[in-house]
Amino acid sequence: MSFFSKRWSELRDPSARWRAKSVVLYWILAVFSFLTLVILIIPGLQVTFLNNLYAPYLFPLVRGAQDILFSSTAFLFGYFFLFLWIFFLFRGLIRLIRRIRAKAKTRGALLKFLGVCSAPLVFFYWMWGFNYAREPLSRALNLQLKAVSVSQLKNEMEYTLDQMIFIRHQMKIGDSSTVSIAYENAARDTILVHSAPQVLEEFGLKQYSDAPIKSFWPKGILHRLNTSGFYNPFTGECYKERDLHPIQIPFIKAHEWCHAQGVTDEGDANFLAYWICVSSGDLLYAYSGYLEYWRYLSAEIRKLDPDAYNISRENLPFGIKSDLLEIRENLLKYPEFMPDMRDIVYDSYLKSHGITEGMASYNRLVNMVVATKRQKRL
Repeated sequence: MSFFSKRWSELRDPSARWRAKSVVLYWILAVFSFLTLVILIIPGLQVTFLNNLYAPYLFPLVRGAQDILFSSTAFLFGYFFLFLWIFFLFRGLIRLIRRIRAKAKTRGALLKFLGVCSAPLVFFYWMWGFNYAREPLSRALNLQLKAVSVSQLKNEMEYTLDQMIFIRHQMKIGDSSTVSIAYENAARDTILVHSAPQVLEEFGLKQYSDAPIKSFWPKGILHRLNTSGFYNPFTGECYKERDLHPIQIPFIKAHEWCHAQGVTDEGDANFLAYWICVSSGDLLYAYSGYLEYWRYLSAEIRKLDPDAYNISRENLPFGIKSDLLEIRENLLKYPEFMPDMRDIVYDSYLKSHGITEGMASYNRLVNMVVATKRQKRL
């Protein structure tokens, strides 16, 4: 029997065919692992790869495929792939242990186990992670980010407060009521789809996906992790906290939607979400954007001038104060799980991907908005 006929007869066995396919898959994974490592460690190569191949060609293909496969239903595909990876991880570990106990050759089993371990990291970069090499939006727009003075913060807070009062008046919501009532049973996704691309175009960015936002299950889990939403790079799904306060929903949706367009920097995503909300022409979206911005402003002035912060809180209209209190009470329903550890891990993750400010990048929203207004871009 010739070599080829022998191999053919072996592959007629279903188990042999599966083993052959798995070998091919592991070789493909090994090649992509090597390419990922080369792109990441050679100085300047990631930027070149991003600008010339990944951003214009590969990432649009990835986002298109993810939209077709995972975005059409409310099902959380992220859980499915997590459980699938855990299954193969434990399966590979058990096989490796069995071979060690039987004193058999372990090289193949060890390589397969290491391949399963490294697969999420490789997929992360090819599905989304290479976007971390993008130029920060503040640099691309030539924004002169300067320290915001207390007087500037007060001016911004006064302007933002006037906008919120005006919006409440337009919605005919009295000062004794909260805006959350107006959000009930309101479909707002179309506003995001229509307004967001215009903001991206204004700032020289491209829309890659419609990326509908899904509610994450179980309720409260994201609040306990000190977050309100996240983007899943493996499936391209945008998630928001299922029990997110209604007023926060538009801003969080816009923030996560920006991540789906390849925006990796949290400060940039906050900045874009603010402009998407306030430029939408929709009162509910605008109020959400202004209120979230006011919260960032108040946090900044609290650090610089606690007395000014206390005065601003006391002088808030009762209705807006009630909105803020509702948001706080909703968050307090879900005590954070190991907040210090979460902050350390996520801060390290951001810094390892070139965001030197780490979690403090979220707070760059105020500086970027002030700088944008100074340049009269919008």
